[in-house]
Amino acid sequence: METRAAYTLKGGEYQNLAYEMAKSRFIKKPRRERARDYMDQMAEDLGGACYICKEPYKTSKGKRRPGMAFTIHHLYYKADDKTWKDFNTRLQYWKYLQPLVHVEKEDQFILLCRSHHKAVEIMARWSRANFGRLYNAVELTRKGGGSG
Repeated sequence: METRAAYTLKGGEYQNLAYEMAKSRFIKKPRRERARDYMDQMAEDLGGACYICKEPYKTSKGKRRPGMAFTIHHLYYKADDKTWKDFNTRLQYWKYLQPLVHVEKEDQFILLCRSHHKAVEIMARWSRANFGRLYNAVELTRKGGGSG
């Protein structure tokens, strides 16, 4: 199948343009799909649901949940571990991370939905004392305040 532009280009310019357009379509889609494949495998290795809310990574029909974003959360970093900042693309990072997640599983990583990952990251910065007071404030709020 040959695609022609409404205008003509000089000499080999048309061929170069067609080649570049075909190349960009060919490269971008598989890269995105491969990145998703790595994430799918890591999510499966980590139980397939958010560690906190138990929201499944995939629907009952086996498709990714629309509008849901999940993160592989490091519980701790080893001295030689790389972070996402060391890579140019998600594909490169997830390709590096997938074997680690497969081996370490829940010892070093958990699967979190976007909202709970944000909450964990924020709360992890708090001191134990402030975290304890926050927990107490939440419990008092649930009881309706006061000491009774």
